Amino acid sequence: MKTANEIMKKILPLMVVCAMLASCAKFHYSEIKSDNVGVWNSFEPKVFEFDWKKPEMCVDLSITVGVDTAVYHDDTMPLIVKLASPDGESRQFQTQVIVRDRDGGLHGEADKNGHIVCTEIVRPHMFFNTKGVHRIEIKQGTSKYDLPGVHTVGISIDKSNLEYKN
Repeated sequence: MKTANEIMKKILPLMVVCAMLASCAKFHYSEIKSDNVGVWNSFEPKVFEFDWKKPEMCVDLSITVGVDTAVYHDDTMPLIVKLASPDGESRQFQTQVIVRDRDGGLHGEADKNGHIVCTEIVRPHMFFNTKGVHRIEIKQGTSKYDLPGVHTVGISIDKSNLEYKN
């Protein structure tokens, strides 16, 4: 019969390899906010809150919009993004999601409702520097009070392909 010490000598290397593989795994977080009405009011931002535990991880922030192209006719959708960290730091930037390319072709994939779902990486290689609940607020950046044709807005946070520390 083997002793506990002998068993641990055989199991320990396996546990170390499993831990290393788990730490190298791809990271992915996403959330979608739906609007059944299909109108995005300029004073009603889409708010995403998430508990961040990996301040050392370099990530790409993507925004997804689902639009009804029979109603939404612009080639891009301008957005205003506000990031707020648990320690009170706040950053804001403007970006856009491409709905149609230069030739008028749709830039996205159709979902089950017939809406085009378009995704853009709006902040590649970024860090959420502190642990805790972070907040991302997205507002439509057009001059229209009500923006028709927008049915979903979402974010995705994926581990970046770059390996460097902040």
